[in-house]
Amino acid sequence: MKTKGINKATTTKPSDLRKMIYAEASELLDQARKAFKNNNPDLVATDLRRVLKKIEKYDFNRLCAEMAGFLQYYSFMYSHDRLRGKRYDEKRRHYSKLANIEEEVVAKYAAISYQLKATAHPSQSLKKELSELCKEVKPYLDYHNLSISTFVYSLLVVNADLQHNFEEYIKYCKEAIDFLESRGDRSSLHYYYYLVPVMIETQQFDLAEKYLMLSI
Repeated sequence: MKTKGINKATTTKPSDLRKMIYAEASELLDQARKAFKNNNPDLVATDLRRVLKKIEKYDFNRLCAEMAGFLQYYSFMYSHDRLRGKRYDEKRRHYSKLANIEEEVVAKYAAISYQLKATAHPSQSLKKELSELCKEVKPYLDYHNLSISTFVYSLLVVNADLQHNFEEYIKYCKEAIDFLESRGDRSSLHYYYYLVPVMIETQQFDLAEKYLMLSI
């Protein structure tokens, strides 16, 4: 059973390719649920193995966990491959853990963002809440996971801005740029733009112009 075009789009923009692969992987999972329910997993097993390898590099944590779960079950119950079953079980547990972390980070990001957007002058208690949240989520950067780090870096930059800590603000913007660019993610452009006002305020006008051009 083939998904449509998942091996194509070599000239597609990285962000568009990411969306396309996510959509097609989701479609394959829908097919897998039906195939396993109807006791016909052989229809999708090969495609599941192939597509899982593709989506792992995009850090689609929940999709990876579910695909690995199907393949773990298939390996033990249908192909009777114990070693492959154990390998997919390790992947299932790994991505389930990351997916749970991602969901927690996204939920807390949404809650604190709502409070920050509701006021032009955040209270000291709100600033403290953000600082504590940053301490909590910063260690998650060690996973080098795009779906998690995207939100963590956003929180760290906003916190540094509210604390008027130029050094940390610049540091986290540059870290975010390096990480996102290494993953082909164009949201790095936002962080170039965030650097512009800081460079102007510190009278580093050449850098301000440079980062402005890079943000376009």
